[in-house]
Amino acid sequence: MANLYSIFEIIGTIAFAISGATTAIRREFDLFGVVVLGMITSVGGGMLRDVIGNSAPAIFYDRTMLLLAFITSIITFLVMYHNINLTATKYFHWIFTISDAIGLAVFTVFGCQKMLPFYQPGVCVFFGVLTGVAGGLIRDVLAGQTPYVLSKHFYACSCIIGATIYVFLQPHYGSISILAGISSIFVLRILAVKFRWNLPKVPLDKD
Repeated sequence: MANLYSIFEIIGTIAFAISGATTAIRREFDLFGVVVLGMITSVGGGMLRDVIGNSAPAIFYDRTMLLLAFITSIITFLVMYHNINLTATKYFHWIFTISDAIGLAVFTVFGCQKMLPFYQPGVCVFFGVLTGVAGGLIRDVLAGQTPYVLSKHFYACSCIIGATIYVFLQPHYGSISILAGISSIFVLRILAVKFRWNLPKVPLDKD
């Protein structure tokens, strides 16, 4: 089980670093900005979860994931620098969407798992959602755009559903609960983007 969590943590870190780096590239940040946004997107949610959960952020004593995010961000920059066609809207949209969905799914479930030994299921769902969305929230604010979690594509709702599935399956099904939680969030996010699922908004009078 521990090995499975480690594998998914690596996958989530890489995915969120790509998500942050591609956003920075699209906003015409330089290499430093790309690396910063990639790293913050990867570790921001976990740091906020640990601080609110009254523990030292994991990156203070284990910098492996931070280093992985750093390397991934640089590689993403170099790949797009030498393949400028990847920044075209049709490619960028799905590179960002898929990497963001993977990171969101993995870190939501990982956040729940970290808090299960200490809190009730409802609180674990909260921490899972916080872990999943906070990195993207920070990314969007620093990139100067409206955060996805507040406006688009069933973002936080996907996390709530997936986190709830994981928390209630975990005591009985172990590793299956991890796959169920991650896959449900990922599938919901992709479907929400493809079919433009959004929560209702107040229609404003433009006159």
